[in-house]
Amino acid sequence: MKPRSIFCLLALLASWATAAPTDAPPLERGVGVKVAQPPAQAASGVETQPAFAQFGFAPALYAVRYSKPVLGDSKDVRLRGDGALTAAGSRMATYMGVEVHYGASTNNKAVLDASGKVVSTRGHSFSPFIGLFDIDGGINGLALGAMYSYWNGDADYVKKSALNIGVGWTMHRNRLVLSDAVREGAVPAAGLTADDYTQRRDVRGVTVMVSGSFGF
Repeated sequence: MKPRSIFCLLALLASWATAAPTDAPPLERGVGVKVAQPPAQAASGVETQPAFAQFGFAPALYAVRYSKPVLGDSKDVRLRGDGALTAAGSRMATYMGVEVHYGASTNNKAVLDASGKVVSTRGHSFSPFIGLFDIDGGINGLALGAMYSYWNGDADYVKKSALNIGVGWTMHRNRLVLSDAVREGAVPAAGLTADDYTQRRDVRGVTVMVSGSFGF
């Protein structure tokens, strides 16, 4: 082959290489990206979505541990045969209530079908929450804390369902406890009556809360 022909062939190859696209993003199939394929060949998968925040509320179950034993009734306090006072109080109790939270949702994912259309969403969120419990006869219990949620939603991030679990502090008002004038296991002072053995007091505690929530 003549040198002129070789030169022309090299020039043609160089121009073809220069014209080929070199700035296409390095996409791969799987979590976090869409596969760059023609629509007829698009594949299902999962892609990462932006973080967002949203209010939520739900019925909740509270498991409360009090800072001191709480009595169910004044009859739970009685005197033993030796005159010492005994009480059947408990530091643990469970209540139904409600919770309201404002969640910052991160690591959100959109599930894609074969055409690349979003069919559902899911993610994790971390939220402060305010809870109310023991509310049959008024609001008696208040809880403040933080919670974790795992949620699933539709393509528009609405109609979400979530499982939430949180921990926090509680204040339960008007609980029946032993009076400061007596001590369990000791003989009450002379002159005290059964009414002096107990008193009503707001009791602090800690709680583990579990709820299922809906966004709005």
